[in-house]
Amino acid sequence: MTIHPAGVTKYTITADRTSIRRLHDAINTRNVCAIPVQHPVHGPRLLCLRPVERSWTERPADEPPTSGPVMLYLTLPDSEITIIFRGKRRRNLTTALSEILLTDTA
Repeated sequence: MTIHPAGVTKYTITADRTSIRRLHDAINTRNVCAIPVQHPVHGPRLLCLRPVERSWTERPADEPPTSGPVMLYLTLPDSEITIIFRGKRRRNLTTALSEILLTDTA
């Protein structure tokens, strides 16, 4: 799978199905993960994900603790991109990854 974080070509990477599964699972369980990816110029890299911690006052009472924002980031030798997925954007990311994982590979 080719990934374009924030639509920025400089950070385009590829990841295999196993890595996408790990990323998907980490989002849903609010765990930290670093998946191996391939950058066309800089070679093997790690795409990292971690939950964004919020105080109990920032979380609506009816929101499950596992649905909070997550931070996705990729470091290159000369720069880094960080994207925080909150609310609807986080749900859209999870949905997109779910659909990718359901796609038949045949």
